[in-house]
Amino acid sequence: MNGLFGDTLFGDVLTIIKNWKPKEAYRGELQYRDDLLEVLRKELNKPKGMFENQEQIVIKKEADRSLADIGINRRIGIELKLDLQNKSQRNRLEGQIGDFLRDYKKLIIVLCGNTNPQELDEIKRKAEELNKPVGISMENPTKVIVITK
Repeated sequence: MNGLFGDTLFGDVLTIIKNWKPKEAYRGELQYRDDLLEVLRKELNKPKGMFENQEQIVIKKEADRSLADIGINRRIGIELKLDLQNKSQRNRLEGQIGDFLRDYKKLIIVLCGNTNPQELDEIKRKAEELNKPVGISMENPTKVIVITK
């Protein structure tokens, strides 16, 4: 779904994730993924108003290693990381981000659990770099968003 000023599906997904409260402090990343997946399916597939176009939204666990944890209409990728603590974990995530942006137009990184503030700052800096507009474009240049939970 595209609105006059950009991708309303992306805005809806961002709002849902920002408001998402995991049911508990899980021990594993996959449990956070499944919790978020359930919330996204419920919220994005709510019936719309009479005058709104009801787009079929495909929300699924991605199976391929080169894809994010959750894919939405193959346009938005969501990657979750639990307890990001050190440079090697951050470097791996930065490499994954590059891979993911070949398959998705937009990417949301959700950092769950205990995230090292220094590594968070570095991930945010990397996202800012990637989000700089290239050329002249009316489209929202945002490609990567980082959210902590």
